[in-house]
Amino acid sequence: KPSEMTRPFWEACRRGVLLVPECRDCKRRFFNPLPACPHCRSLNWQWVESPGIGTLYAFSVVYRPPDPDLEVPYVLAMLLMAAALIAFPQIALFLPASLQ
Repeated sequence: KPSEMTRPFWEACRRGVLLVPECRDCKRRFFNPLPACPHCRSLNWQWVESPGIGTLYAFSVVYRPPDPDLEVPYVLAMLLMAAALIAFPQIALFLPASLQ
């Protein structure tokens, strides 16, 4: 279940939009959302839209769920994006054969 902090991210994902946190003070982007910017420690950040373009850094196909409520298989992927290195659990939009 999404937390209050991550709810905007997941709601945007359902609409096909990728949001990332951006610090209003140092202008750097980061992920995972944190109370404070990991670069300058400012509490002044906002969600901004990312173009969603990046490089697949690593992935793994999960066939044995860590929780019985999770459907398998799913792809656990790390993407190197212009915004930040982003770990996406359960990227089910990709079939394992299509990841390059």
